[in-house]
Amino acid sequence: ADDAGEVLFRAFYGEGALQDEAIVQHVRECWKRAVATSQQEPVYSEEEEAVLERQRETRKNLLLPTPIFTVGLPKAGTTSIDNFFRCHGMHVSHNLCYPSPFKTGRLRRCGKLMYQNLQLGRGILDNTGDYDAYTQYEEMKDFCFFPQMTHLQNIHEQYPNATFILHMRNLDKWANSVHRWQHKDSGFVPLDVRMSRCFSDETTKHKTTPQLLQMIYEQQIDRV
Repeated sequence: ADDAGEVLFRAFYGEGALQDEAIVQHVRECWKRAVATSQQEPVYSEEEEAVLERQRETRKNLLLPTPIFTVGLPKAGTTSIDNFFRCHGMHVSHNLCYPSPFKTGRLRRCGKLMYQNLQLGRGILDNTGDYDAYTQYEEMKDFCFFPQMTHLQNIHEQYPNATFILHMRNLDKWANSVHRWQHKDSGFVPLDVRMSRCFSDETTKHKTTPQLLQMIYEQQIDRV
């Protein structure tokens, strides 16, 4: 903490301010208060405490440890899994995440939040709502990021007791589903085209879209 305080001091005041005892003392006091505040137990409102209590009760009755991650691919049953968990009163995220478990703040795409966390050296689920289950969380709008593929080991290391669900579907039916699925947020570009763009490189450029999708699907099963 002291090292962090000195870095912040130099960044805000410059090297010359180290010679000004009044500024140094002021910054030391501010830093002590900041550290003390960060170590205090959070204070919740009655509504927030009720949310946490419901979450604790739900998790206490679960046989599966949380958090729960689906680690298959989109259009392979994630919505059905999401609905099943919600039916049991669980706190579930499907693509979108609030930054807190109280559903406050701005809803954002979970995959983008996870990617930013990794870039900043934070836990992959920091500020993603503390959900019981994350049923879909890849990012394909601003950039391509499939954490269940590229950071599966990272997730396991950070959450060694987490539950992973490998959801699978008949390959032909899955390929047909990702071909037909379009959304206004992606300009109505078919999902199979978007996924192909994410995974195409020099080694796969000779493959047709169906061939590439089959390769992606089978590789993820082997990876898990």
